[in-house]
Amino acid sequence: MNEKLLNVKNLCVTFEKNSKQFSAVNNVNFDIQKGECLGIIGESGSGKSITALSIMRLVALNRNTSISGEINFIKKGVTTNLMEKPLKSMHNWRGSNIGMVFQEPMSSLNPVLNCGYQIQEAVKLHLQLTDAQAKSRTLELLNEVQIKNGVSVYTAYPHELSGGQKQRIMIAMALAGNPELLIADEPTTSLDVTVQREILDLLLQMQMKQNMSMLFITHDFGVLTKIADRALVMKSGSIVEENSIVNLLNAPTHAYTKALINCRIPLSNRFKKLPTLQENAPVSIVDNGIRTARLEQLYAQEPILSIKNLSAQYARRNSLFSIQKEQIGALKNIHIDIYPGETFGIVGESGSGKSTLGKCIVGLIQDISGNIHFEGKTLANLSPAELRNWRKNIQYVYQDPFAALNPKMSIGAAIMEPLEAHAILKTFTERKEKALELLAKVGLQSDCFLKLPHEFSGGERQRICIARALALNPKILICDESVSALDVSIQAQIINLLNDLKSECGFSLIFISHDIQIVRYVSDRILVLHNGEAEELNEADALCNHPQKQYTQELLAAVPKGTVEEYFETQQKKKSILTTYDN
Repeated sequence: MNEKLLNVKNLCVTFEKNSKQFSAVNNVNFDIQKGECLGIIGESGSGKSITALSIMRLVALNRNTSISGEINFIKKGVTTNLMEKPLKSMHNWRGSNIGMVFQEPMSSLNPVLNCGYQIQEAVKLHLQLTDAQAKSRTLELLNEVQIKNGVSVYTAYPHELSGGQKQRIMIAMALAGNPELLIADEPTTSLDVTVQREILDLLLQMQMKQNMSMLFITHDFGVLTKIADRALVMKSGSIVEENSIVNLLNAPTHAYTKALINCRIPLSNRFKKLPTLQENAPVSIVDNGIRTARLEQLYAQEPILSIKNLSAQYARRNSLFSIQKEQIGALKNIHIDIYPGETFGIVGESGSGKSTLGKCIVGLIQDISGNIHFEGKTLANLSPAELRNWRKNIQYVYQDPFAALNPKMSIGAAIMEPLEAHAILKTFTERKEKALELLAKVGLQSDCFLKLPHEFSGGERQRICIARALALNPKILICDESVSALDVSIQAQIINLLNDLKSECGFSLIFISHDIQIVRYVSDRILVLHNGEAEELNEADALCNHPQKQYTQELLAAVPKGTVEEYFETQQKKKSILTTYDN
């Protein structure tokens, strides 16, 4: 018989903004059984994270916030309503009973303390051990979360570790108090597919080993099938559907659930336009014959950009006070041609050289060898004035739109800034008209002109960055992980927008991502990078359907499929893990 661990009853969270009440969580009810993994899925703003923070009593309480309902934790037959506990006493529950892994490990870890100290601090707090005992347990935890060279990682600072290693540190901290419930809030968002698979496997192993319950929050059905037993679907603060993973995939009952599933990038067929939550109309499939003819016409042209024997390196100091610098190779002998109107995909893990290649193309990295030719001109031969004038031909859209925008500058001013810098259009009125035209082109209203970046969602900010990049009518647009942190529906909107703009404006698109599934849909050809070297280059469908290199095969195998078959594979993996620990 299932034994209940957590009961959330009539949970409501309301915020007040500009004298208006906003309901973030509305009358939410659910249970979590012991040893179960319950998923919560929905878009940004659906109330997923607020629900999780409410369980931990981490929602900031002030005159603009109200929270009500019950959060009942059942331990050894005793039910405790955490909502009735004084906030000062909640530190006794956090960590020792409920642990939490947050989405962004870099912002969760203290940058001035080494990782071992931060884990050890949690161990001492929850287990009341001596310094020596706490250090020994910390090293054990590093081993349990499968961090190699635990002793060196113990003394390392967060900035010295990869994203996957930092997330393992966060998991170790969350497990330090041996909690009965682990809350994982988007723990794999923005991670490479291979690292994502490792983190999901690790969480599964920890859950099975400790017979721990888990609340797993995500916006991706593919990830859900790799870890959850059942799931809640949230929309606008309410639960619209609750069911097993199999039933959600095979027979979703709510229109929102169906739309979320349909928004995922197709695994086989290539849609002319991706479905979104706003436009969930029947899709049409690209005709392979028409696509082949278009590609033949595309590659009959002269390349707009040719890269020959490109190598790049950067210097790194061995320590803060070291004078000597170590040269690190980032790219090695890259050869590619990009054609007018082509979408060229670049895929690989973090550290593979994807972003370095994009920055070399746009001239942001100077320490390079080899040649970059644009429309027959060698960029190395251009004078500073010619190089500045040339740069308007290639524009860059970064991964984090909030970091790419000046928080004190209105978006209208941000879009007009490159027009003014390159002396395009003479008057403010002309530049404003151009900015408003670009806003309309990316699907934003004219009243957005005077607003600041913080007033927009992540998807809207990315649209603003695209509008700014298009202000100079570039011939090549580089999108560097520009959809990796977005919900699947927002991803679909941005990809549809890029395809529409590409058809309308005629630019070539270089699309950089760690997600080979998205790159396949967007691209005409794909370059796979690994450790700074070109691993494989081919037409997108040919590369994904018949990969020649083992590394490419591994990237494709790591992509969550979001199918019932994958769910059953996960359940079989759980049984295998249990058998291992039982023995």
